[in-house]
Amino acid sequence: MQAGLGIATVAHQYRLGFVPLVVERYDLAIWRAAYFEAPVQKLLTFARGDRFAERAKALTGYDISGLGSVHYNAP
Repeated sequence: MQAGLGIATVAHQYRLGFVPLVVERYDLAIWRAAYFEAPVQKLLTFARGDRFAERAKALTGYDISGLGSVHYNAP
């Protein structure tokens, strides 16, 4: 038996078993003012859309339920 570290998406693509070891959250750090700029709003609109959700579901292993949440908003 062999084992290695990887992500669920790749394991799924190669029809390998997968045992999650940890859940990671990835954050996008931006200036507060930039949040209201058109490019960032377009990115968030796309990321909250059905097409993005369908792709994340197809890749398996991605939880996008908290996408777009503000976790820290201070000076």
